[in-house]
Amino acid sequence: MRTDATLARGIHMSASDIVKVRSAMHVLLSGPTFDSLDAWRSAVLRETVTLLGADSAMFMLRSADGQGSMVVQDIPRIDEYIPRTNEFEPRIRLWDRQLTHVVWSRAMLWGRLLPDMKTSTYYNEFIRAVRGFDTVGLTVPIGESGELANLNWAHATERGIPFGDRGLALIALIEPAFRAGVAMALTSHSDGDGRTVFPTTASAARAPGRIELEQLLPTLTERERTVVELLARRRTNHEIAETLGIAPGTAKRHVENILRKIGLRSRRDIEPILDRDF
Repeated sequence: MRTDATLARGIHMSASDIVKVRSAMHVLLSGPTFDSLDAWRSAVLRETVTLLGADSAMFMLRSADGQGSMVVQDIPRIDEYIPRTNEFEPRIRLWDRQLTHVVWSRAMLWGRLLPDMKTSTYYNEFIRAVRGFDTVGLTVPIGESGELANLNWAHATERGIPFGDRGLALIALIEPAFRAGVAMALTSHSDGDGRTVFPTTASAARAPGRIELEQLLPTLTERERTVVELLARRRTNHEIAETLGIAPGTAKRHVENILRKIGLRSRRDIEPILDRDF
């Protein structure tokens, strides 16, 4: 039996890699089960740092006016991050570039300006000081008013094995779960008036929009996607079996395979992810 897989980009994955991806996806989709938004974000950082072999990481929710709510792992002087990066916004528009790429590296964001950036005071007085080398990230929009969610990871040295294509491919694997997880967590962790608990505009507190199966569950077969739709309608294994004309044991195996593939432990965990209107 093979204990490895190959990503679409040709990146080899060991059995250990697959376990780490599933574990990261599970935590990303478990925001509503945590006591607070920050507790969930801290757990996401721990799991993804392990997945990528990073030395430091940050999970930021950025409001439309450029302010950010950040949870970090092993990053000093974090209060300087937003002011430092905002210095470049009029000229470089780093946040727009992040949203364009979704999964990105520092080289992708800066392009032909990367050599100039590495001679700047920003790089030499800040990036070097906080040891934030070889940065890669994942950035997605929240709502429709310019808010965004951002994860980024770094190495503590310029030497050693870079994240490279392998790191970007692993990030791409967890990106659908990140999108869904942020929407679920922000909706769950709101105050009594339904407002989100991080500093952003009201649009971030809206209930998440429809999440397509093709986006969230790319590893499932057509039959498994049909089972997911029935799970989202709270169908039991017996009801799934009757609807599809299969044995209850077969329906149970489909459910177990689905949960295993997307890194969830319980069938109930899948219900908040999907719309009920199929």
